Amino acid sequence: MLADALTEADYKVVEADSGDAAAMLLRRPERFDALVTDIHMPGRLNGLALGRRFRARYADSPILYMTGRPDAMCGVTLHPDREAVLFKSYGLLVLVATVQAMLAANMQDQGATGSWWNKRWGTNRAHALSVSEAG
Repeated sequence: MLADALTEADYKVVEADSGDAAAMLLRRPERFDALVTDIHMPGRLNGLALGRRFRARYADSPILYMTGRPDAMCGVTLHPDREAVLFKSYGLLVLVATVQAMLAANMQDQGATGSWWNKRWGTNRAHALSVSEAG
């Protein structure tokens, strides 16, 4: 559902069904412009640990965390301009709008223009890594 909603919004989405699988994808040479991840997932790495690995490789790219447990964020400090959290249950329109806003803000911070974005992708698409319990 999540990946479908982002794909329908014209994002190129690569899915992983666990934090471990997503960490393997981060080793590939392709660039991801954003990470959208559940905090609680199967496997050794949870979403927060995956976010730290993503941040180490893509320092300026946005990360959107999702959780159904607000206590999961206790003691967690998010980068105010590059990270956000959505608490379940949210609608898919909220998810897509949040990703769009985060990517737009990141593009603006990078001094990029729409023409730069279009040259890079040929469209307004970003390349997102999506990790969720549901796959």
